[in-house]
Amino acid sequence: MQLTEICLMLSIGFMVVISLFDNTQQSILDHKKSLIQAYAEGMLIIWLPVIFLLVHLVYSPLTLVSIGLKWNDSWQFLTSLGLLILVIFYFILSSLSLVKDEASQASLAKQITPLAWFMPKTKSQLAIFTLGLSVSAGICEELIFRGYLLHALTEHVGLSFAVLISSALFGLCHLYQGLDHVIRTFIIGLVLCGVYWFSQSLLMAIILHIAVDIYGGMTSYIVRHKMSKPCLKT
Repeated sequence: MQLTEICLMLSIGFMVVISLFDNTQQSILDHKKSLIQAYAEGMLIIWLPVIFLLVHLVYSPLTLVSIGLKWNDSWQFLTSLGLLILVIFYFILSSLSLVKDEASQASLAKQITPLAWFMPKTKSQLAIFTLGLSVSAGICEELIFRGYLLHALTEHVGLSFAVLISSALFGLCHLYQGLDHVIRTFIIGLVLCGVYWFSQSLLMAIILHIAVDIYGGMTSYIVRHKMSKPCLKT
C-alpha cells in the first residue's frame, strides 16, 4: 500500500472517529460555537480526505474517471439525467409551494425538529449551508464513499459488501446528527450507490446529493421563518 493511500485511509478514518466524539450540537446549543463555524469545520473535515485522494491519484494508476467521475452517452446515464432533472424540478416546486402551505409547514416542522439546531436560521447561514456545505458534501462524500471506497472495497469483498460497508461508514460520519440520522444516511447511501451503479457515473450521485442537501436547508429555512414553533428556535 502506498504512503498516499495510507494517508487517504487515515483521513477517512478520521472523519468517522471525529463524528463519534463530536460535540457540535451541544456547543451550538450552549452558544459556544456559531452555525457558520460549524459549517466551516464540516467543510474542512470533508475536504481533507479529498485532498489526499487527489494526491493519491497522482501516484497511482487510479484516475477520477476510473472511480466514476465521467460523462457518458449510455441510455442509463441519459435516463438518470432526465430523472434527476425531474427531481430537481420537483424540489423547486415543492419549496415554492411550501411558502403558502401551512399544513405542509406544520408536518415538516415535526420532521426537522431533531436537526433544528443544525439548520440555517439567517440568509447568510443559508447561503453558506447551500453553496458551501451542501456542495462540498455532495462532491467530497461522493468522491470518497461512492467513488474511491466503493471501488477499493469491491476488489476485496465484492460489490454487495462494498456497498454495505461504504454506506455504513457514510452513515457513521453523520453520528453527530443523532443515531436516527445515521440510519437514514445509511439508507441514503444505499440509494446513491444504486444511482451510481445504474447511471455508471458518479456525476449523477454528486448532483442528487447536492440537490437533496440544498432542498433540506431551503425547506427548513422556509418553515423556520413561516412558523413560530418553539422547537424550531434552538
